Amino acid sequence: MTGFCAVVFLTLQAFTNSHGAAIVTTFRHEPFLEGNWSSVLNFWFTWHIEKLQFRYVYLFCDSVSSYTFLQQYKQNESAANFRDSIVLIQAPHSHTNHDDLHEFISRQVRNCNDGYQQARAARVKWLFHIDVDELIWLPNNSSINHLISWLDEHKIGMINFMNHEGIPEQVDMNNYFESVKYFRPHLSLLGLSGTYFSQPNNLISKLGLRSYFVSYANGKSAVRVMPFGEPANSKNHFWDLPEWMQTQGFKSVTNIILHGKGEYWNEATDRVQLLHYVSCGYLFWKDKYALLGNFPDAYNQQQDIPFDSHLRSRDVVIAAQETSARTFYESTFVVQPKKLDEMKHHGFAVLFDVAPQSQNENTAVPERDEL
Repeated sequence: MTGFCAVVFLTLQAFTNSHGAAIVTTFRHEPFLEGNWSSVLNFWFTWHIEKLQFRYVYLFCDSVSSYTFLQQYKQNESAANFRDSIVLIQAPHSHTNHDDLHEFISRQVRNCNDGYQQARAARVKWLFHIDVDELIWLPNNSSINHLISWLDEHKIGMINFMNHEGIPEQVDMNNYFESVKYFRPHLSLLGLSGTYFSQPNNLISKLGLRSYFVSYANGKSAVRVMPFGEPANSKNHFWDLPEWMQTQGFKSVTNIILHGKGEYWNEATDRVQLLHYVSCGYLFWKDKYALLGNFPDAYNQQQDIPFDSHLRSRDVVIAAQETSARTFYESTFVVQPKKLDEMKHHGFAVLFDVAPQSQNENTAVPERDEL
């Protein structure tokens, strides 16, 4: 055994008592926001800490106001069962110009890498990067520890898992986690890739949908926390394993066809997926774009933003015309019952039931007709 390999082996042996998983996320709240963010956070923490059994959430506060809001939230009686698992961090990379979307994404990346150090110090075994409009979905009422056992069994060092996009059926919502039931499934769940859209007369266009997803489709990822080495989190939601982990046989896997990061493993779909509640609920949508401000049409002034509804939402919210904004939101994002029935029939809307446990003890099971 070479000297370097011996050091790696001994260090890994000393780190075998690490366990569990943590989440790293970046959050911003300002006094002018109108959505019921306390209700959303309560559901989000309950789901991940109590139901899925994450050990910690490393929550990087993107402004002083965000830190104050979350400190107050932690004192609520509703947070009593999990407040010790919430680690608030006044982000060292907090915003200087909130109109720069690219800079916000860059802050997220830096916060993820800082969160990795937090997880390492706490001997956490796995770190997941998600946002507060997303839920990690695991099958059969399983906990995150069941997923970790599977990842360990296959010596996986990074997993990139698909996201599904929430379908709002109404304009107003108090809490999008409680209101949204149906999701546009990632095309990989249907055995399709992004090239499907380039086919003439594809079914999406035939259904008259403005677009399929209104936000990203490259999923989110989780990384194994190691005692040394620095896996880098990229702007594309991927972790890149350091070379020494790759030489030790750790794999990067994905359940996303074509645009995923790592080796394609379809069986990973049965282990973990992500529910993305982007632009679900008028007030939450308006809050999002009020925070993003007048961002440029291109990331870092170089790469064009590919989502037309993203740019139009920016302009509509900046215009601050309430009636026009509600009309735009309803016509752009809300799916009416007849259209939803058509989408369900063709497999482009699947049901994930994440109702409160007092109402439904069954974890979500997607249902869809054949394409």
